[in-house]
Amino acid sequence: EYKAWLQRTVGSLDLKPGVLAPSFVSDGPLLTTNYDLLLEDLTGRQSLTWTDGDKIEEFHSSPGAFVFHLHGHYKSPASVIFGGIDYGRLQSAKESVRLLEPLSHSYTYLLAGFGAGLDDPNFTSFLSWFRDNFENWTKRVYLAVRDCDIPSPALQGKLAYLSYGEKYEELAPFLTHLFPDRQVAETSGAR
Repeated sequence: EYKAWLQRTVGSLDLKPGVLAPSFVSDGPLLTTNYDLLLEDLTGRQSLTWTDGDKIEEFHSSPGAFVFHLHGHYKSPASVIFGGIDYGRLQSAKESVRLLEPLSHSYTYLLAGFGAGLDDPNFTSFLSWFRDNFENWTKRVYLAVRDCDIPSPALQGKLAYLSYGEKYEELAPFLTHLFPDRQVAETSGAR
């Protein structure tokens, strides 16, 4: 029943008709906490989850070939993280917990539409590591969030909050403005 429920809910999401430009996404790493496969539909990349331990090395050598689902995806129900016990399973998968660290030296993180997601144990440990290792660098982690999710001040240590507007629907235009040479696809349903 669990697998069928995931298919009926998350698996039924579709990209909205409109501008679908995979060029929005560079050949760099693309990670998500969403359970759907919309980014794969947009980019043609392969899915990868924390349960695919043998392929994580491939992700590091060819990040442009994959979409990494930090909390799993609906077609692999055992990989889906909802909370509590699931986070315990995820924390025991050392490859996944340490996934973000090596990428930090070569890439800048923009976490889009995150809001309260930073309370996630994966991100709290990563952000602690990031602060310790980049303490004397100007490097930051950027968060694109709704106006109501911007803390005061908007610059908090290594976190820099960027407002994309009042509504979830304003995220795609915001990203288009950030990357004017690329176009953004909008997805159905705010997550």
